[in-house]
Amino acid sequence: MNIAFCYESVLPARGGCETYIADLARRLLADRHEVHIYACRWDEQALPPGIQFHAIPSRWTPRFLKPWRFGRLCLKAMSERSHDVTMGFDKTWGLDVLYPQGGLHAACVQHNLRKHASPIARRLAGLAKSFDVAHWSYSLLERRQYLSIKSPAIVVNSHMVRDHFMRHYHMAPGHLHVVRSAIDPHRFPEQDRWKCRLQRREQDGIGPHEVVGLFAAMNYHLKGLEPLLHATARLFARPEFVGNAPPFRLMVVGHPKARAY
Repeated sequence: MNIAFCYESVLPARGGCETYIADLARRLLADRHEVHIYACRWDEQALPPGIQFHAIPSRWTPRFLKPWRFGRLCLKAMSERSHDVTMGFDKTWGLDVLYPQGGLHAACVQHNLRKHASPIARRLAGLAKSFDVAHWSYSLLERRQYLSIKSPAIVVNSHMVRDHFMRHYHMAPGHLHVVRSAIDPHRFPEQDRWKCRLQRREQDGIGPHEVVGLFAAMNYHLKGLEPLLHATARLFARPEFVGNAPPFRLMVVGHPKARAY
C-alpha cells in the first residue's frame, strides 16, 4: 500500500508522537509498504531509510492560524499524488485516518482547569479561556476534523480518549477504534537491561535497595506532577519515616522548565 503521514514536525528525539510515527513507519516499510511523510521539519537520520519526504513550506504564522495553514498545504500537496491511505496525528482534516495522539482539545481544556484547587480560580480560568483566540480556533478546527460530512476513521490510544469523543462529540463507540501506543521492543535489548539499570543507578548515586519512581512527561500540569510531589511529601511525613526517610527516590524526566516545582 501507498501510505501518507501528515505531521508538522517529525523529530523522534522529542519523543511522544514523533517516536510513534518513526516506529510505525519502520514497521510498515519492513512489511513492504510505501511510506510518505508530509512535514515542515524532520530528522532524516533518526527515521528509517526508505521514507519519501515531502516538504511543506514553513513560515511565521500566528499560533491560532498555524494548524490551519499546515493542514491546507498538506491537502494541496497530497492532491498532486495518489495515496491509498492518508493519516494525520494532530490538527489536520480531510484525511482517511485521524489518530489524535494528543487527545481532544476540548478535553485538554477541561483537564487543565483542574490544576486550580479553588472552584473560583477554575471559573476565572475558564472565563479567561473563552477570550483566547487560539482556543476558539482549535475548537473550530476540531469540529471540522471530526464532524465533517466525510467522516474519517478515528483511532484513539486509550478508552479515556474514546470516552472524551463520546462525551464531547456524541460519537458512537463503534466509530472509534482503540489501538494502544506500542514501542519497538528491539530498541531495548533484553540482555542489557540489568547492565543499563546498574549503570544508571551508579551515575545518579542510587543504592541497589532503593525504590525508584519514574515520572516522564513534558506537560507537568496535565500529567499531574504537582499532586505526585504532594503525595511524596506525605509519604515522608508519616510517623515511621520521621528522622529516617524511606529508601525511595523520585526521578522526574521531561521538560527543562521545572522551577515552579
